[in-house]
Amino acid sequence: MLTRKTSSAGCRVLAGALSVLASHGVGAASTTTTYVANDGIDSLSCGARDRPCRSITQALTNAKPGTVIMVGPGRYGDIDGDGRFDSPGDERPQKGEYFQSSSGLTRDLICVVCITKPIQVLSWDGAPATIIDAGGSSYNVVQIIASNVTFGDVGRGFTVTGAVAPDNFGPAGNGLLLEGSSSKIIGNVARSNGGSGFHIDPGGDPPAVVSPQWHTTLGRVRVAQNTAVDNLRVGFIVAGFNPVTMDGNISTGNDQGVSVGGYAPHIITHTMVTSNGSGINVSGGPFQFTHNLVTSNISFGFSIFDRLEILTGSNVLKLNDIISNGGPGVQIGETTVGVDINQNNIYGNGFIEHSNCGVAVFHNSAAAIDNYWGSRNGPGTDPADDVGVEPACNGTIPPNGEAGLPYTKPFATQPFWVL
Repeated sequence: MLTRKTSSAGCRVLAGALSVLASHGVGAASTTTTYVANDGIDSLSCGARDRPCRSITQALTNAKPGTVIMVGPGRYGDIDGDGRFDSPGDERPQKGEYFQSSSGLTRDLICVVCITKPIQVLSWDGAPATIIDAGGSSYNVVQIIASNVTFGDVGRGFTVTGAVAPDNFGPAGNGLLLEGSSSKIIGNVARSNGGSGFHIDPGGDPPAVVSPQWHTTLGRVRVAQNTAVDNLRVGFIVAGFNPVTMDGNISTGNDQGVSVGGYAPHIITHTMVTSNGSGINVSGGPFQFTHNLVTSNISFGFSIFDRLEILTGSNVLKLNDIISNGGPGVQIGETTVGVDINQNNIYGNGFIEHSNCGVAVFHNSAAAIDNYWGSRNGPGTDPADDVGVEPACNGTIPPNGEAGLPYTKPFATQPFWVL
């Protein structure tokens, strides 16, 4: 237990933990701290510094709203790898309906670690050292249905892994599923899950009409400095009726890098989407994408498609690197909101499909002025990308084409500094 850590290294760990707690306001009379460690023992009274709990589940059970749960390094979830969650110290998964008195909603809990209270869950030593493993089960590794939750921080996150998606493609098998609002998901890694890495779907009632109030803070969720790697579906799903800001994340090696949908004015910024099956899929809007690196995905960089007539405003792509994707840099389908593409670097795309397509249009066009296309001469043949309809994408629209050419003039003659 913590009282046994008398080495200088142990003292440094404890000092670091206490420093983090102080930075989060822990130690004030109104804040309680519950401790979890691999040498703890679960009980209804565990959680003191010298008597930590063994499982995060037990700490959550014992904790009151507003508690900070500090989790020591090691392995949590299915700790012995037998797939049964019945050994001492295993987490205790939940599956079934949960009535949420604060919202009056009934939620489906399918989770190894289930957070139903407004609390903070932090690790001492960060994601590489703190593993929550679903053990090949068809649960979400972590599911958050409460609002005002913090899960992880810079250098204080978790690795969530080992979830398997059910055969019916239900809402399980994700690394982390968030359904509450006004929360923070920071510094975590979602690796090798059968569903998606991070499924961010904050609830709430849909507005009658959506307008692009990008900087609203009402219910906004922050997803920052997380990594989704080698998940079978999507690295990051962003949806729901409450706005989400994604900043400083990495999505790589997933079937799809990022999927953004819903009604709220989501912001995706300073995120790297690389080496996935496809890049960023956009359904709905209005959303804002700025300062992202979208490169080396097997298929498209961006795909924008929606038929949600309730929407107003425009999806904005500004100051992104959209480079060397196997399909078009940006492909635009049937959209009921505008698409503004400007001040991006768009080149080297379509190399797998041999389309040389920077922006491909279908039914709808786009405003694509002031972009750098790979050549100071603007869109055209290599080394520049071109615009138009696949597979030719050569600056002309076939006679039966329904979309006009994107507006590309004036274009930039040198690359933009994006990141």
